[in-house]
Amino acid sequence: AVVSTQSVITAGVILLLILLLFAFGVMGFYFFGYGAVNERILETWGSLSAVFLTLFTVVTADSWWKFIEELVYEGGHSLAYSRAYIVTFLFFGHFITANLFIAVIITNIQSSSNDFKAKEEMERGILVHDRKKEYWKRSRREVKRLMSNTRFINGE
Repeated sequence: AVVSTQSVITAGVILLLILLLFAFGVMGFYFFGYGAVNERILETWGSLSAVFLTLFTVVTADSWWKFIEELVYEGGHSLAYSRAYIVTFLFFGHFITANLFIAVIITNIQSSSNDFKAKEEMERGILVHDRKKEYWKRSRREVKRLMSNTRFINGE
């Protein structure tokens, strides 16, 4: 049950990240790549596949500021506009990715904790059962001993 829940959570977050990547990819293509003439801009923003690769690089936070500089200095786009686009995507992409890893880690910890508690409860149940068994054996021996002492006292 935990594994299926974990895979549903993971699949949902990955789907959300793909949808975010697709939405920002289409926007990035039309904002920066559509009609661009600069060769470097066309390499990173000129097609949807290039934009997806660029945005994946941005979401991993690997040299994301270079894309802003490229858009401003080589593409002629506004600094505020370029920053707003890339930083917004970076924020949401990191938020979703961080939630994915945190959810997986918390689910694994919870699963391990539940397994440990179940094992501990089973061991405690076995120990209690063994103690009850020993108590009943001791009680029976004590009753037999008392019964034998009673017979001896009554003269039987």
